Amino acid sequence: MKLDVESIFQTITKYKNSNTTMANIIELEQTCESYPVQYWARKGAHIIGYIRLRWGHLSCDYLLSGNLKGDRIRLVDHYFNDEYKGEFDNEKEQKFWLDKCKSELLSKYNELNNKK
Repeated sequence: MKLDVESIFQTITKYKNSNTTMANIIELEQTCESYPVQYWARKGAHIIGYIRLRWGHLSCDYLLSGNLKGDRIRLVDHYFNDEYKGEFDNEKEQKFWLDKCKSELLSKYNELNNKK
């Protein structure tokens, strides 16, 4: 594989000029695709959140102990009009709600860790 230095430079420049920094990235790991859709939310190597859509209820919890057995703070608590909903209807809906959850998780993380 040939290394294209120019494209790497452009990617790095684009990344540096965006509002996204490594410190602000919340990565989601999907653990179940449907019924319920659920994700672990990670900040670096640490699990900080759990997101689940089941029975028409979307929840996003900040995990204070890094697992489901410990204390948690509910950040998103949304009920859809479909009580049987266990997956997102489309990519637009999925992106909207997952971005909202990630934003809430990052805000809580920064608040608890005294970061602005």
